[in-house]
Amino acid sequence: MTIIHLTDLHFARETAEQAGKALTHVIEYADKARPDLFVITGDLFNKAIQNSSRDRLPDLIYYIKHLLKIAPIVAIPGTPTHDYPGCYAPLQELRGFHLKISAMDPLFFDPDTGMVHKYADRPPATRDLLILGCGEPSKEWFLRDKHGIGKEEATEAVMEGMKALFLGMAATRREYAENPCIFLYHGSVSGAIMSNGQTVPGTEIRVGRDELAAIGADYYALGHIHLAQQIDDLPAYYGGSAFPVDWSEKAQKSFNVVEIGEEES
Repeated sequence: MTIIHLTDLHFARETAEQAGKALTHVIEYADKARPDLFVITGDLFNKAIQNSSRDRLPDLIYYIKHLLKIAPIVAIPGTPTHDYPGCYAPLQELRGFHLKISAMDPLFFDPDTGMVHKYADRPPATRDLLILGCGEPSKEWFLRDKHGIGKEEATEAVMEGMKALFLGMAATRREYAENPCIFLYHGSVSGAIMSNGQTVPGTEIRVGRDELAAIGADYYALGHIHLAQQIDDLPAYYGGSAFPVDWSEKAQKSFNVVEIGEEES
């Protein structure tokens, strides 16, 4: 099956023209390539926008509808200051658009019917693509029941929470070991390179290569860092932002086309 991985489109009134050009390019390519599925790994939005023509939301819906005419979309939320709570609601009303919020609630894509479904809808066949992943985790979520602790204790609690989260998803992967699997994640991975050439700062919530590898996915679709890159020897790729969001982004912008099957690429 063919999957197109998009990320960090940062759509807003001020960026609508650039994001629109990027989406038009994707639509033109996908019209010919006919992928089975699109995945968007966070920061589809650049900031909170109103459901209005002034904020160009109808333009975004227009592009998303064109993508949905080709294949369904599975998205995860990104950084809360970009993907503001509730911003995906108008898109979730579109048939074929799926927002994956819970890390512990896997989705499945049926290549025979072209439909995305949950286990509750029907048990998956072994040909179905297992879709795991989560949006950007927040320190507040991991520390919600911890009060009066110091900075070092808080950092340790967050890292332990991240490990537990990834261990849970790895357990789900083992449960469906015969299924092909894609993992969606918006956040930092240790050792990744930023657009300015620096590595991910130690102050950010991040996961390591070993936590990623434990999932055992056929492809890891990553978002958040705007420089397209592979993580070590894993099939784990940051797609990069869809266009230069700030002055430091000088790399060529594009999107990833992924083949999952007998000959993965």
